[in-house]
Amino acid sequence: MPTPLIPPVTPPIPRFTPASGALTGPADGDPLVAASVNDPFKQLADRTTLSFNGLYGVYGSRLIASCLDGNLIVLNNQAAVRSSSGILSGNLGSPVDISVVLGAPVANTWYYLYGSDVLGVLTPIISTDPPEATLKYRTSNANQVLISMFRTDGAGAVRPFYHTTNGYQYLDPVNLVSLATALVTTPVPIPDAPPFARGASLSVRGDNDTGSIASIFLMLTGFTPTNPYEMRMTPSSNPGTLRTINNDSPRIPIDGDNGFDYLMDTASSYATINLMGFDY
Repeated sequence: MPTPLIPPVTPPIPRFTPASGALTGPADGDPLVAASVNDPFKQLADRTTLSFNGLYGVYGSRLIASCLDGNLIVLNNQAAVRSSSGILSGNLGSPVDISVVLGAPVANTWYYLYGSDVLGVLTPIISTDPPEATLKYRTSNANQVLISMFRTDGAGAVRPFYHTTNGYQYLDPVNLVSLATALVTTPVPIPDAPPFARGASLSVRGDNDTGSIASIFLMLTGFTPTNPYEMRMTPSSNPGTLRTINNDSPRIPIDGDNGFDYLMDTASSYATINLMGFDY
């Protein structure tokens, strides 16, 4: 009668016994009994499970995906993609033609690109379903591994981007604030960052008409730091003008698409803030 060789059940610890060392199989002349083969094969099954779990969520190149033309998503070959049921490697199908896969994408929408085992082939799956809490798998589907993501603009085209490991850079910066004044702490939502983003790269321009020092303060939404990021605008040195223009490119903490807060200390100063990219 067959003997099932069942790997250890996770999460009991220790899981793998023995996890290393020689495996002793039968020798010539040993009695022909199942245990002489089954015992070492159980140990081998343990080690296979150890290797499988060690590849949990692993995938390859640092440059994961990019889009330059608003439609074609170029995906790098992935060294290994591990779902809850198997390990696959290879080309995800580069480039992915969004107009073919999605038809007419919805404007101003986040899409997530997952790798899935379709009849043994690593295949891209695109969905508006976000990843689960570990950011490894599609929510409620651990057989689909998060590879990349993209955001559409108001016309439904993909916002051009580079995605490298946990960093995401827009090739066309997204305007968040345009020549605005905020004398009280004012929230700046970032719909072009996903809910799980925790850092934003910005370009900030300050215009000051007062001829005196003025500041723009940036801080995490709902948090009052002792030393917030500050961009100081100093008076113009050009004779005959009071206008001062200062530019900076800070990286600040954010609360996903809730964004950040900003505050200005002079009524005659104006902020223009663009989103360059984010990390998560």
